[in-house]
Amino acid sequence: TTLESNYSWDFRTVAPYPWDIGSYTPTNTQTNVALNQAITVTFYTDIDSSTVTPTSFYVKDETGNYVGGTRAVAGKVVTFTPAGGYLGQNTSYTVVIPNKKIKYTTGVYVVSGQTWWFKTMPPIDGPIEIYPPSGEKDVGIDITIYAKFDQDLEPATCTKENFKLFKGDLQIGGSVSYDAVEKKIKFQPGIRLESETLYRVVLSKDIRTTAGVSMVSDYEWEFRTAK
Repeated sequence: TTLESNYSWDFRTVAPYPWDIGSYTPTNTQTNVALNQAITVTFYTDIDSSTVTPTSFYVKDETGNYVGGTRAVAGKVVTFTPAGGYLGQNTSYTVVIPNKKIKYTTGVYVVSGQTWWFKTMPPIDGPIEIYPPSGEKDVGIDITIYAKFDQDLEPATCTKENFKLFKGDLQIGGSVSYDAVEKKIKFQPGIRLESETLYRVVLSKDIRTTAGVSMVSDYEWEFRTAK
């Protein structure tokens, strides 16, 4: 059986959306961005996750190196999380979403891409108060050693691996705790200190603030116990 005449019909493809990217964080030219800040972009509508790749959504540092990380899609929001969970300190980053690389679930391309930059927070200088004071020569033998910061610390980094006490090359065991109210990391020696002895305290640069910032290098000081 054949048709008596040709049969035809019309259809129209989806037009580009009135806008593509509604918002993103960090914002353009933002400074003092936390190192553990995820990069998020909110699009017009739901995104086809298979089109979000290292070539369609990428981040570069100020020297032009690509930043490793993961990309996740939740509806119309795309999130980039840097490898290891942290960006570099005091570093400018550029985020690039090229034109016509990412698609919506409707099959329409993101026509208007976006490029913007931001800069992360600088490193912290170190504690603003220490006890015993550096160079103190008449320190008691039953003490709690502490370092106080002007920013909130990440408790998971306040550990005995990052706060150490030495007598010469011998490490003195003890316990470490963090006082979130006073922003103090404390070391309680596991033994009574010896009199007339020089001790050295080492705070690791692996101690981080809640924004992911750390010191550039380890922080050390010495004190001597009393007779």
